[in-house]
Amino acid sequence: MKKQGTYYERNKELVKQRSREWALANPEKHKQRLKEWRENNPERVRQSYKKRYDLKKQSRPPRVKKTKEEKLEKRRKTQDAYYQKNKEKLLFDRRKKYANSHAKKPKKTGMTREEKKAYMKQYMEKYNQARKQLKAQRIAATEKMPNIENSDKAVKIMQFVCEYFGVTPDFIKQDSRKRKVVEPRQIAMFLMVKVAKLTTVWVGKYFGDKDHTTVMHSCTTVENLMYTNKFYKEGVLSLQNQIAA
Repeated sequence: MKKQGTYYERNKELVKQRSREWALANPEKHKQRLKEWRENNPERVRQSYKKRYDLKKQSRPPRVKKTKEEKLEKRRKTQDAYYQKNKEKLLFDRRKKYANSHAKKPKKTGMTREEKKAYMKQYMEKYNQARKQLKAQRIAATEKMPNIENSDKAVKIMQFVCEYFGVTPDFIKQDSRKRKVVEPRQIAMFLMVKVAKLTTVWVGKYFGDKDHTTVMHSCTTVENLMYTNKFYKEGVLSLQNQIAA
């Protein structure tokens, strides 16, 4: 009678046992042959890994989503366990921190009460004198400040801006936050600071005693719009070229 199947199929367990014995006897050669086989049979390696992963996934129990209360309970248990494990260290650190915060600070010595009073009196006299000098300098600077209403540069810029937007100087100077008023006013402020090189304080005074920070904000806004809006930039640059000409 003819035997069915190959030698390996008929003696599978015996072949496996002998291959294990050979691998234990020759670990280096076994490692090299295994490496070569994996390089030559990547598809079979991938299938074996996939089969192993599927078996592991089937044996794994289904994941149960924890509620908020269960999560908080687990966190509390973890914290309690950590506290019980490091109880002595935590208590020592707490006592040390409390002792350091409530320790009596050493008294500063070196000057008597009378010497301190004399020192403070001298210091306040110098401070008040410096304040008076600074105030006098500010008053003198304000008096020397030229009348910006008569400044040729400011008048020229206002004239070009008014012609470009089709408005009057009084319309731009009015205290309004509407877009049709704010846009020409911001551009006029920007041109006065950047082109005419007038100070922000002077420009603020010209537009109805506005703060210098308002002028700075207007310049920043115009620069940002020029960076993002191509048509806005072209309009500002055209005005700038007309003034410079």
